[in-house]
Amino acid sequence: MPSSNGNTVSKEAGAGHVVAFADDHDRIRHVMLVTRLQRPYDGRPALPGGRRRPGETTSAAAARAFREETGIGIPVQVLQHLGTWDIPGCDDSTDVYTVLLPDMPDPQPGGTASYARWALLSGVRTTLLAQNHNDIVDAASAP
Repeated sequence: MPSSNGNTVSKEAGAGHVVAFADDHDRIRHVMLVTRLQRPYDGRPALPGGRRRPGETTSAAAARAFREETGIGIPVQVLQHLGTWDIPGCDDSTDVYTVLLPDMPDPQPGGTASYARWALLSGVRTTLLAQNHNDIVDAASAP
């Protein structure tokens, strides 16, 4: 099965990530980022997400990890599947979901995230994110 980035994915994705957007009171678009606690991307900004647990769908894993890492709950039903990306450096892939939230709730980091914040989308495009998350944000924010 081809992945969204053109490579071949031979099995079901083992992880799920969320690209969550929200607009501030001036209608300026932001995206949720977390700072990882674990190697090899510890200290680097990243999209919230995590590995699928046994019996869990990737959308449920994405929503769960988003809640664990940001303290913000998102119903699985509102997530829109963007595509599947290979995870650099390992033999696995991640299903990526997008959501536009109606407001910008204050994040409370937890799980594998030491920090969670709403970042200006325009600034994220010039920030080096973990893994291939820059490519994912670009795809999610494309018109």
